[in-house]
Amino acid sequence: MFISRPHLNKIVRLNSRLISNKSNYNNEIANIIGGKYNNNRNYFNQFSYIVAASVVNIKYKFHLVPSGILNLKTHCVIGNGVVVHVRGLLEELRSLTDEGVDYSGRLHISDRAHIVFDFHQTIDAWNEKQLADKKLGTTNKGIGPSYSSKSMRNGLRIGDLRDMKYFEQRLRNLVKQLQTAYPGLEIDVDKELEYYNNVRGELISMTTDTITFVNDAIKEGKNVLIEGANA
Repeated sequence: MFISRPHLNKIVRLNSRLISNKSNYNNEIANIIGGKYNNNRNYFNQFSYIVAASVVNIKYKFHLVPSGILNLKTHCVIGNGVVVHVRGLLEELRSLTDEGVDYSGRLHISDRAHIVFDFHQTIDAWNEKQLADKKLGTTNKGIGPSYSSKSMRNGLRIGDLRDMKYFEQRLRNLVKQLQTAYPGLEIDVDKELEYYNNVRGELISMTTDTITFVNDAIKEGKNVLIEGANA
């Protein structure tokens, strides 16, 4: 974690494992919705992780968006440790809009968060199939392959969308390396570039240096809830 030691006593850590059979988790969700926390940060998340919250008989399901988004006074952060499936994120945001949840100006995505591409999901399924009877039980959401790209330093970050020429160069290099490692892997790079060029404006408007954002909030004495999966 990047937060300095003097600030640790102001952090409320939430372990998502409590969701299965403990009431504490639901209490914390209620606190977020009730406005106890100024900031709700997702610092590590798997796309398969779902938080369900019911408000006025409406059930919301969260994969990437921090559940505090339901409180109109709360700012939510998708941190730099998260890998983001952009299509999934935007679909989740559309569903919130359809339910009348206004998240404008309240969702902040780290410019350092890595992107989960659809071909990462394809590779995830391929890898799982190769394990035969020793399968890991992955959800095929591309999480592992995306983190592999991150560790290999050939992955792309949300912030890379600010420069499409640079984004294209890195995407083509990544695809070339993956197609060498996975013969037969079909990726329409031009189609991918078209999609990301169309959505980049929306994503960039939510992109920021979330490390500075969260630390500034702590220095100002605001409450921060860190929400994570498999933490």
